[in-house]
Amino acid sequence: MKSAKESLLLAIQQLNSGNIVAGKAILEDLCGNPEVNEQALAVLFKVAMNEGDLLKSKEVCKRLISLAPKKFDYVNTLCQLYAASNEFSLAIDLLKKYTEIVPDSAMSYFQLGEMAKKNGEGSLANTSFLAAIELGYHDIYTAYVELASVYSELLIDYETATNYLQQAITIEPNKINAYFNLANIYEQLGDKQNCLKSFN
Repeated sequence: MKSAKESLLLAIQQLNSGNIVAGKAILEDLCGNPEVNEQALAVLFKVAMNEGDLLKSKEVCKRLISLAPKKFDYVNTLCQLYAASNEFSLAIDLLKKYTEIVPDSAMSYFQLGEMAKKNGEGSLANTSFLAAIELGYHDIYTAYVELASVYSELLIDYETATNYLQQAITIEPNKINAYFNLANIYEQLGDKQNCLKSFN
């Protein structure tokens, strides 16, 4: 009788030689084995993605999350799949649950801000981006640019938006997207002089 790891290798060999149905059947059987279930599901996920089966990809990703609820890669992957289907509220719910399990994950708060912004939830996006910054998110510049975007597009508070963009520019004066965003805000406000200054 083959060990679980040998069966996993056999499944991969089947897939690599084009025997997709046989490979998937072996993998499904291995999903009940705690020794290799996570690896089997990860391979099933790749197969589903290669086949372009988003429904199956989401289902397998949910199973991976139930096995390893603290692995952000799985949560983030499912969120991206939800976003690809414009299911932002599902992504938001998933990220909220994750932040309850792992409350010190700056990356999850940043992603929550992104999804909330895409779903038009300005207040949630704002608090999520601020939490990401407070927790030491690695790209403060981008977080400030995103916050400015939330304030200019969703909360319609141009003064706060410009303040965040100016903070972003202070951090990374050579990156141009904050300057463009700042110029756009000044243009919307009819302030052509400051709009032009943003490019100098």
